[in-house]
Amino acid sequence: MNLAFFASLLVFILVLHHNLNKADRTQTKEEDAYWENELSANRTRKKDLNDLVYIDFHAEPFYPVNLLDAKSCPEFFQKNPEVPNILSRFLFLEKQKIVNLTQYSNTDLKYKYGVANLTALTEYDTNYNELITLLHNYGNILEKEGYTAQALTVLEYAVSIGTDISNTYMLCGKIYKENNNTERLTWLKKEAENISTSRKESIVRKLQEFGPCND
Repeated sequence: MNLAFFASLLVFILVLHHNLNKADRTQTKEEDAYWENELSANRTRKKDLNDLVYIDFHAEPFYPVNLLDAKSCPEFFQKNPEVPNILSRFLFLEKQKIVNLTQYSNTDLKYKYGVANLTALTEYDTNYNELITLLHNYGNILEKEGYTAQALTVLEYAVSIGTDISNTYMLCGKIYKENNNTERLTWLKKEAENISTSRKESIVRKLQEFGPCND
């Protein structure tokens, strides 16, 4: 019995050792391939940015004075002190270059546009990520205050520029479901299918929980 136990233990150790060595070799190959790609990308010359799709963002349509009636604005600002900062960032961003590059890694960007453009491209993408985050936060505030139509104005704009923030889609879907708006729910699901990042499948799957809609 003891002999059988030790034999089994020896087999287990040998298999474990083999698997660990195999994993180490795989990891080494992956690391070598990564650094080879990086070196190659770093040698890519600067290229034109003519094919970039810039987002033409304007802050004014999202001012509370343009979304709410004038009498509601003072109370809205009082109850939500973070709103002025959101609007301030909107004003800043409308003067910046904004591009959705979330589907690309830094290596991809260097290959595509050259390493000399990486700093600018990173800035454009950072601006984009800040914008979709601000839009979600702002839409969420509006919805919590009972301004659902106004919230949708903000959230739908975020969807239209390709946001991959899951909660933006979920909040839109919730409002559509509550209002039996199957047409807009259909639109939302189709927009989710166009998401260019790895979050697409998760978002599409979550939207199915709102039930079937008209195709």
